[in-house]
Amino acid sequence: MHPLGAVERYKDWLVQITSFEGTVEGQKTKTRRWRQVVADERFFTGDSIRTLDRSRARLLLPNET
Repeated sequence: MHPLGAVERYKDWLVQITSFEGTVEGQKTKTRRWRQVVADERFFTGDSIRTLDRSRARLLLPNET
C-alpha cells in the first residue's frame, strides 16, 4: 500500500518516455544525478529529461498526445 502522497504524485505525471534511441537521461527533482531513462518511465513537475548527441525520445503527455 502506498502513502496517499505517493498515489497523488503517480497520478500527476507530466510526460512518459514511450521509446528512445541513443542516450536519453532523466534527473528526478530530489537528485542531482543524471541517469539513463527506461521505457515507460514517467516524469513529474520539477524533473528533467535530456537527449545527448544523435539521440531522441518519444514522449507521451497525459492527454495521450
